[in-house]
Amino acid sequence: QASASPAVADLNITHMATGTGTASPSQADTAMGTELFRKAPASKIAGTNMFTCKLILLPAESNGTITELGVFCNGTDTSGSGTLISHASCNIVKTATTKYLLTWKLTLAS
Repeated sequence: QASASPAVADLNITHMATGTGTASPSQADTAMGTELFRKAPASKIAGTNMFTCKLILLPAESNGTITELGVFCNGTDTSGSGTLISHASCNIVKTATTKYLLTWKLTLAS
């Protein structure tokens, strides 16, 4: 019997992370290339098959060139902890004079 797809309500998204890895993200990824910074999302909103989480990067957080982003379930503040459920490339130059709001929308396939 095939297993059911996870429900949005079952996701325990605990952390979002930035990194400096350069490899292209893949569905097979279990970790970010080079995790730089992580913290709990500022907000999480669950819909029927969509989940939105937001990360606020304060001026002193994650400075440098961010080349990858990740979302983790069941993680802690320790780099690499939890299960990587989404991973993307980006190119964000973050300095100590900037504050960012990163919004991540995850859609579960049926």
